[in-house]
Amino acid sequence: RALPRLGDPLDPRARIDLCAAAMLQVRDEDDGGRPLGGRPMRAHLIKRVPYMLATGLFNGVARLNQTQAMIGLTAAAIREFGELCPETVAQIGAALGVESRRAAGGALIEAVASCYEATVLALGGEPHLRRACVSQELIPGVIAYGLRNFNTNNDRLLDDKVDRLERVLRQAL
Repeated sequence: RALPRLGDPLDPRARIDLCAAAMLQVRDEDDGGRPLGGRPMRAHLIKRVPYMLATGLFNGVARLNQTQAMIGLTAAAIREFGELCPETVAQIGAALGVESRRAAGGALIEAVASCYEATVLALGGEPHLRRACVSQELIPGVIAYGLRNFNTNNDRLLDDKVDRLERVLRQAL
């Protein structure tokens, strides 16, 4: 409910609501997915991948912060990992107003990623990291750093997805 109101400068409640939701989600994951909902981070690759790669980027690139990095990686993560979690893509799409009845599979993934980018732009954000001028040479180090991040890869699920992770970074950069 807060997302459509986010761009209204006279509605601070929308930003407060989103901050509270984010805090509760992080708290939920810090508690192992319980007692606030039961879904640990490993169940949500669209969130997990940007967070994982963002840690390597913002810790190594002075001109980026965590928020910018996560926002700039999300559309590419939807495109590269969406087929592995179609329910999550459909939920994100529904929150953004993309009707999953009209698109399926790759078409839905692209529609959701494109809508995400348009929403970020409409809110005054940058949906990619191209303006940050991050060197492509950093990609292997960012991935290696992310794979060691216990918060996002404690189950080692992403160890065999290095090619996808590299494509996410190349798309975003």
